[in-house]
Amino acid sequence: MKLKKQFSDFYKEIKIDEEVEDLREKREILQNDIENSEQGDRDFSL
Repeated sequence: MKLKKQFSDFYKEIKIDEEVEDLREKREILQNDIENSEQGDRDFSL
């Protein structure tokens, strides 16, 4: 049981579910900014 608790504690420490949604939103904003900006001949596809 001690090992299971240690694993559970470790998992809670490294869990990034909350940050993932923020990163997705920032990625969408940046991608939209790039797509909507004047790109000229450059290709900024992600």
